[in-house]
Amino acid sequence: MYCPTRSKARRLELGLTVEQLAERAGIGVRTLYRHEAGETVPNANVYVRLIEALRVPFAALLVEAEASDDPDEFPAVIGAVLRRRKDPHHTPMSTFEDAETALTVDGVRAKLRETNRG
Repeated sequence: MYCPTRSKARRLELGLTVEQLAERAGIGVRTLYRHEAGETVPNANVYVRLIEALRVPFAALLVEAEASDDPDEFPAVIGAVLRRRKDPHHTPMSTFEDAETALTVDGVRAKLRETNRG
């Protein structure tokens, strides 16, 4: 089951606005607001667009059905905001290019971590 708090936490962690993520994923802003509010669940096509735009593994935005309304998920959103504010290298993203650069850097960092582990 789709977990809106995980999606929102990742968006905030990347410093993206709803408008920027919606543009990146090729979906409507209103649609994304509804998904993040838990009012609607993205269909398979939109879900794939979201995970690609957020650069997360396929299951990263999923939770088990019984845990989906767990209030313990909400600290993930708060934690993402606090980490972003404490990061001295964080600069707010204002353009699609800023978001694209940040997402590319995230991917490179992840590959470097994998290489260093192995």
